[in-house]
Amino acid sequence: MTNSTHQHAEHAHGHHHDHEDIDWDAMGETLEEEGTVVAPMLEDILGWVDGLLQDRGRPPGRILDVGSGPGVGSIAMLQRWPAASAVAVDAGAGLLARAERRAADLGLAGRLTTVERRLPADLTDLGRFDLVWVSMVLHHLGDGTEAVRTLADLLEPGGYLVAVDFGDPMTFLPEDLPEDLQVGPPGLAERLEAAVTAWLRHGHGHEDVPDDATVNGDVDALARAAGLDVVAVRDVRLRFERPLDVPSRRLFAGHLRRFHAVLGDHLDPEDMAALESLLDDASAEGVTRSGLLHLDTSRRVHVIAAPTS
Repeated sequence: MTNSTHQHAEHAHGHHHDHEDIDWDAMGETLEEEGTVVAPMLEDILGWVDGLLQDRGRPPGRILDVGSGPGVGSIAMLQRWPAASAVAVDAGAGLLARAERRAADLGLAGRLTTVERRLPADLTDLGRFDLVWVSMVLHHLGDGTEAVRTLADLLEPGGYLVAVDFGDPMTFLPEDLPEDLQVGPPGLAERLEAAVTAWLRHGHGHEDVPDDATVNGDVDALARAAGLDVVAVRDVRLRFERPLDVPSRRLFAGHLRRFHAVLGDHLDPEDMAALESLLDDASAEGVTRSGLLHLDTSRRVHVIAAPTS
């Protein structure tokens, strides 16, 4: 099996999405740890965005983090831009409390405001921002075109909307894996990918995207449909070589647990059993014990300019 699947159900920067099947408040510690593991990817993205902002000649003063989770992204942005303040919006009170504690521990409490709000929601009462950050949550905000337009309308003139979303399919086992080490029936990876795509399109704002459209291209298409200018696009990749260390294994297990939670209606019993085998601590092929696992994950980042009129 190729063992590749899109990261549509993963939230590797610790961002919260209000899905009824997952208790995100209870997963706060896991989400924080995942955010720490992928911190190099986040810093790479922020460094690139910082370069674009320097070209514009104006660092952000006010930042909005939509779907902030436990504040990993919010805090990283406050550290990147010392003169900035941030508003973190999330539906999870427990996650926002974690963000507040994290900010306090780092001496940033006075620069972070948290707002509990179930998304999608009206955010116009929060004012206007120089930078709106939406990471791994855009596809949960209902009509995609309307969501992009609504978020861009929160920008000050000259501001940027930074949308971080899915990159290339995630891989975690070698392509040339011997047959006796396969996990699940042949073709499991392709069926997982198809199931995640079906889950994404069902009620997650992409019903109007053509069936042959790639998820990677959706943000571009949504921005254009909203009449907005995409300033820059970049793919950012992070790879953990085998054997995975403990934090990386926990990160990967978190991804699989969320696949398991959201794909129940889209997978047949055999494929669900294969996922459960990967999550079984007693299984030699599972995340906890296997020495074959690597983790290759990526993000596509779109920087979108504020509306000109």
